[in-house]
Amino acid sequence: MKAHLGNTIAGFPNFFILLGPHSGLGHNSVVPMIKAQVRHIGRVLDQMGREGLQVITPRPENQEAFEREMRQQQIGGCASGYQDAQGRNTTLWPGTVSEYEKRMAQSGLEQYRPTLSSGGER
Repeated sequence: MKAHLGNTIAGFPNFFILLGPHSGLGHNSVVPMIKAQVRHIGRVLDQMGREGLQVITPRPENQEAFEREMRQQQIGGCASGYQDAQGRNTTLWPGTVSEYEKRMAQSGLEQYRPTLSSGGER
């Protein structure tokens, strides 16, 4: 399963973002994106509760794999206002809404690393 970590950031435990990187749309309402993100967050929080976890952080290797995939999907040579000074588009989701919803639905606690509240790994 491909990782989906567009709404969390490695190094920021228990921090979830709605409409963060790679979740904007230029062709449709973002409401389905938000709903998929909220369901994902709820599922991860439920899993944390069942496993007795208080603090998680994204696995850096999974986040890097996701970012690498996003960069590869956005190659095309087109310039747009969504790109930063280096030509990267970290705003828009490069696929369909249904692809986003499916990936968010399949992504759970396995994408994260449990940590102790003091910052050490569990």
